[in-house]
Amino acid sequence: MYKEKIYLLLFCFFSFIACKQPELLISDKGAGNIMINESLKSTYDDNIIDIKTDANKLVVSIILSSSKFKTKEGLGVGSEMTTIKEVYQENVVENDINMSKGSMNIGDIGDVLIVENISFIDNNNDGIVDLVWVVKKEDF
Repeated sequence: MYKEKIYLLLFCFFSFIACKQPELLISDKGAGNIMINESLKSTYDDNIIDIKTDANKLVVSIILSSSKFKTKEGLGVGSEMTTIKEVYQENVVENDINMSKGSMNIGDIGDVLIVENISFIDNNNDGIVDLVWVVKKEDF
């Protein structure tokens, strides 16, 4: 009887975790239950998510600063940029984030790896993702 209760408890625990995952999933269509080109259907913690909407109140941009959100491959804030390159390989577009004054480049302030509509941003050049930005393609 005791073993059965333990198994039931473990089953419930893992079922709960499995059910919670989609709420924290980053995809090229959005993050959790917040989707690009859709209106907001729920509240969110603006300390870890920054959402921009258009004139029609449709989501056009989601910026994540929490390591709780991950892609299906387990990547997000806190991941190493080299790991993202390894996982997505030829699907990655790599760019520098530069600071400029007019046409003069003043300095390099970070790196970005873009996969579909997802940008993994290292804004302090330490090789670790600091922000994840999901945005409509035409807004790039």
